[in-house]
Amino acid sequence: MGVELFGAETAVPVAVACFVAYACSGHKGIYLSQRVAVPKRAGSTLPPDLTLRDARALRPVPDLSDLFAPHPTEGLSMSDAHHVSQTEIGWSAST
Repeated sequence: MGVELFGAETAVPVAVACFVAYACSGHKGIYLSQRVAVPKRAGSTLPPDLTLRDARALRPVPDLSDLFAPHPTEGLSMSDAHHVSQTEIGWSAST
């Protein structure tokens, strides 16, 4: 489609983009009933004739609880949370 839209001179960059997208996409797609005939990775443990829906269910769910945990400085004022000495900002008593 890219070659049809942008001309034959874009065939190589379009092909490279397609290969990179294929390699990076893993077993994800918009058609969840699509079957995985050949796994994309050599050491894959996917059972044969698996659908993308089943492959999605087998993926581990990331633990995002620490993203929503309160930060230790939450609720403190700016002066309480950030301590900067006078020498850190380049000021000294002799100046």
